[in-house]
Amino acid sequence: MATRETTVPGVGRVANGSTLLGTSGVVGPKTGSSTPAGGNLLSAAKTDGTHLLLGAVLHQRANTTPAEGLTAALEASRTLIDGLRARPRTQGSDG
Repeated sequence: MATRETTVPGVGRVANGSTLLGTSGVVGPKTGSSTPAGGNLLSAAKTDGTHLLLGAVLHQRANTTPAEGLTAALEASRTLIDGLRARPRTQGSDG
């Protein structure tokens, strides 16, 4: 998931569809989209040296094009990740 692109034998070069990779602490997005399902994104983002945020954004802009759904899922995920990373942590809090 953290690989930007790879070469698949018999297929050629395949790029990671997530523009979030490497931004906002994101280390592992997995995108998916279709017209009925909309855009979907599972993500992992580092908050500091010891914490990892795991998130899922599902069913974004269903019944539009897969590209529109994916764009909406990426935008919603960026908002979610950035909001959580900016949230102040309190002593003794585990989340």
